[in-house]
Amino acid sequence: MYSFTLIPGTVFDAEGGPAGAPYAPGKDYTSTRHGRFVIGSVGPHVSSSKWRYSVIPWGAPIRLDAKKYVEVQINGRWVHLHTLRSWRDDFLTDPAGARKELEREYASMSSWLKRQFGMGEKEFLPGSWGGALPKYWMLNDFGQVAIKYFVDYNGNRKLDSNPKRGVKKEELLSDFLHTTSYYEMVNVLNRELHRKVTMQPGTSHGCVHMVPNVVQDWVKKGILKVGATLQIHDYAVTLVPRGFEKPEGSVGQEIHFFPGAKKIALYNVVKK
Repeated sequence: MYSFTLIPGTVFDAEGGPAGAPYAPGKDYTSTRHGRFVIGSVGPHVSSSKWRYSVIPWGAPIRLDAKKYVEVQINGRWVHLHTLRSWRDDFLTDPAGARKELEREYASMSSWLKRQFGMGEKEFLPGSWGGALPKYWMLNDFGQVAIKYFVDYNGNRKLDSNPKRGVKKEELLSDFLHTTSYYEMVNVLNRELHRKVTMQPGTSHGCVHMVPNVVQDWVKKGILKVGATLQIHDYAVTLVPRGFEKPEGSVGQEIHFFPGAKKIALYNVVKK
């Protein structure tokens, strides 16, 4: 038996998918799957194609070429936006259209941000954010970093994607911990404007939305790291308990997400 004790000051806002929407492949909105997991990767998320604005990692520099077509720098190389996955489906022969699409999306985000910060629609965002295009790619739906996890079937705390015969293959789930592009930009503008505007993480498609500052702090402190334990509780749990006992546990620290309470927290774990 293992004893879990809540670590004071470690309870933060977080939100999963909608309750009562059981997971099923292909569904747009599903509940966040509960269970015990192990973190398998920590780093920027790049979508294969489904999320157009997420095929480019957060923070990629942006520039215009001589023809005023948009280029982004990925892995040290400048590439045209209209040639990238998902974008080329609509804009391969219309690079100017790709720029207009990006400008439209950024204008929509800018308008929303101005409202959050009490600015007039005709006012400019601070610094280099006031132009028609952002200075770097900040539209990735998953924010700066994504924390992906898996079911550790054999208990070795390693992602066994090519296991030995008789051992079940382990895969990263399509649910993972991440922030959102809008929340990330609120965080950026808070720093630049010396403000403390807040927002809610917001219901996800099934992943776990977290607060950017918390993600960055926990990554820096080595809390969100490969090999760490993540427990996702059932939606029926609507309060974060100060302590509890379970037959399963990992001695040390564990991350616990309570979708019913919309909170994520840290627990100290000891074996009794």
